[in-house]
Amino acid sequence: MKNTIMRSLVLKKGKKIHSEISEKVWFVLLIFLFEPTIFVKIPKLNYLFIFGICVTFLYALYSFIIKNKKVSKLIVIMFFYRMSLLIPTIINDGDIIKWGYQSLNHITVFMMIELGFERNRDRTLKSLQNILITYLSINLVLYLKYPDGILNEFWGLHFLGIRTRFTDYLFLLIFISMIRWDMDKDKKFNIFCIIISLITMFKAWISTAIVGIIIVVLMYYFISKYFKKINPRIFLTLAFIIVVSITFFRVQNLFSIFIEEVLHKSVSLTGRTEIWDLSYDYIDDNLFFGHGYKNDGNFVYWRGEYWQGHNQFIQILYEGGIVNLIIFVILLYSAIPKIKEVNKEYRIMISFLFSYVVMMISEIYAYYPTLYAFLAIFYYYYKFEKEECKNE
Repeated sequence: MKNTIMRSLVLKKGKKIHSEISEKVWFVLLIFLFEPTIFVKIPKLNYLFIFGICVTFLYALYSFIIKNKKVSKLIVIMFFYRMSLLIPTIINDGDIIKWGYQSLNHITVFMMIELGFERNRDRTLKSLQNILITYLSINLVLYLKYPDGILNEFWGLHFLGIRTRFTDYLFLLIFISMIRWDMDKDKKFNIFCIIISLITMFKAWISTAIVGIIIVVLMYYFISKYFKKINPRIFLTLAFIIVVSITFFRVQNLFSIFIEEVLHKSVSLTGRTEIWDLSYDYIDDNLFFGHGYKNDGNFVYWRGEYWQGHNQFIQILYEGGIVNLIIFVILLYSAIPKIKEVNKEYRIMISFLFSYVVMMISEIYAYYPTLYAFLAIFYYYYKFEKEECKNE
């Protein structure tokens, strides 16, 4: 009896501490989830973010324990996804530090967004929006001043990384701005976020992002016009079919006019198909369990340099093998709620998810927290909306 009373007092105290954390502190904790790439090159700032993500994880873990929260299936699957990379990384003398940092970061993203949605769903989305627009605005100003990069390495390195990495932030920002579109008091802010994102995209001419946004628009129109009730997992399956068709069967050759005349790219996707072809020999060396994490992810020798796979699924096959790829696919499917009545927000989410997976044909997103922030929003948005409806 005494132990029960003491536990009750501890829980109440813990909940009080959790509720008393100010929005400013909460905002800072969220910032630590998203480290600008340029900070990696500045040791003191890099160490600050490493320390920050550890603090953020400990806070999230403490909150889960105090609130006696059940760990969601998304976090459990993410844990196994990261753990399946650990053994091949150790065996092949890979980058354990990189594996550990990214594992902690990505799992914490899920935990913090769940806790944030529990506190206030829209306020959490607004906080993420504020972080993203701040980063993109700084990045755009610096890009206009230093178009070849702040650091002129093999590829120009900007505030948010090489040019193609801008997509991670602008895609998520447009997504959140669309989800919050009906917030009248933030209508102008949402428009501003989308404009900054589009200016960045077109000024830097990021072909993958441009194609991604076109796909979002077309999918949203298609779903709105023809589907009132639908299982969104059907569209994820369709996206995977497209990935396999292009990666292994090269159906992009059928759209050579659009690719070459409009996007000014080759049907080889700027040499990506050559890299894919070369990657198969490396992957076959350890097809089931992979080779683990390299420091920079580069493993394909092409035109005198080592490159990443330039395809999310090829990269996963190399690093974690078929086992890791299966868990990654399960993670994507698990993030999707089973919905029959599709409202505007879910049409937006389905369209962006479909586009995100298609963009993985030519880019790698699984290294970065923005992908997991997107999946967490999709999963927890529905989860907490369902609970709100039950409580009404």
